[in-house]
Amino acid sequence: MTILIADDENTIRQGLCTAVDWASMGFEQVLQAEDGRKAMDLIETLKPDVALLDIRMPEMTGLEILARLKDMPDAPKCILLSGYSEFEYAVEALRNNAGDYLVKPCSIEELTAAVSKVAGLAADRCPPAREDGATAPPVSPQDPQEPQEPGAPLLSPAVDKALRYMRAHLADQDLSLGKVAREVLFLHPDYFGKLFKKETGERFGTLLMKMRISAAMDIIDKASERPKVAVLARAVGLGDNATYFSQAFRKQAGCLPSQYAKGGSGHAG
Repeated sequence: MTILIADDENTIRQGLCTAVDWASMGFEQVLQAEDGRKAMDLIETLKPDVALLDIRMPEMTGLEILARLKDMPDAPKCILLSGYSEFEYAVEALRNNAGDYLVKPCSIEELTAAVSKVAGLAADRCPPAREDGATAPPVSPQDPQEPQEPGAPLLSPAVDKALRYMRAHLADQDLSLGKVAREVLFLHPDYFGKLFKKETGERFGTLLMKMRISAAMDIIDKASERPKVAVLARAVGLGDNATYFSQAFRKQAGCLPSQYAKGGSGHAG
């Protein structure tokens, strides 16, 4: 099946694309449209099975698209996205045969439940075929997920991607929940923060500090000579404040960096 995500807000549109593992829900293609006109063009040419439509978009609103779809054969099952102030429009959308509506920002659970419901109604539709008769190849908006260890909690693509980004950018002093949410995942920071805490059991900042101190411990373990505290701090993104770094290190490791390097309390080696 194919799903279309149409929203003129890039942050929301990209977030909807990356926060859900669409392939696991049976969607082989994920289409995007930044305005109503493009959304209508994609519906007419590529005939998606499901369409997520923002109610207010340039060129053509979600309601206007719904009106045009009423008499269209094989029209997609539609879910309307609205803001709190647009609730009356959502009611009108349901009267115009929308499969469901969601109020932004919505949770992943709400989104997948709504899509699953309307996808079930669209399941009897055939996937779009190329001229040679073959079905379109799978297209996934997510980065490949790393294999998770047996027994590890299942993570959404968004949180998995965030964790991999954090590990790869620990030296970045500007690494923060807001930066990862906006620049990496295209999600609202408040929403991402709640999702991260729910799936990892830790606040973003707390887990980030643990990762940084663990990285510092690993540097000490592998160093042929004891590294300076200031160098360690910069290496794991804690700047030039050696005192702050030492305090954070002692809180997690149970000893100061200098003591750890000498095989003090908390040092396994």
